[in-house]
This record gives sequence, C-alpha cells and structure tokens, in this order.
Amino acid sequence: MTIQQFTIESVQDVKDFFQWLANNDMLLHPDDDFNDIIDLADDENPACITSEQADQLNDMMNKCFDVCEEEGVEIYALAYETVVTK
Repeated sequence: MTIQQFTIESVQDVKDFFQWLANNDMLLHPDDDFNDIIDLADDENPACITSEQADQLNDMMNKCFDVCEEEGVEIYALAYETVVTK
C-alpha cells in the first residue's frame, strides 16, 4: 500500500487524513497504534502496511491530535463523523 503524505496543519487536513484512512479501510480508534495492524498479521492475513509506514501514520495521527487540541476540536467526534459518512 502506498501511504499518502499529509501535511496536518488544519482541521480540514485532519478530516482529509481520516477520510483517506476510511477510504483505505484503515478504520481504527485515534488512540490506537498503527503498529497494532502489523502485530495482528499472520500467514493467512498479511499486514497491509510496513512498520515504517505504521510509523509515518502514527506521526500524522499525532499531528492530528496537536491540531485538534490547538483548535479546540474533539478529535474523537471528528473521526466518528468521518467514518459514519464514509
């Protein structure tokens, strides 16, 4: 899988990132670590991302938390809104 690089600087950037995750069936709680996806992999169900990609996604999610905190936006509600409208 190719990981799209997002510059997370606004609430709209956070929404775009969450939408990309939803569009790529990477639905997880914002508190979850993307490395958990890799940890669940086995021979029958290989990981869809590498550990390096998981680290990139974790970095972007951390920026989402920072932006939402700065803007006074509830990140969990924003993530839920994106998933429900997928």
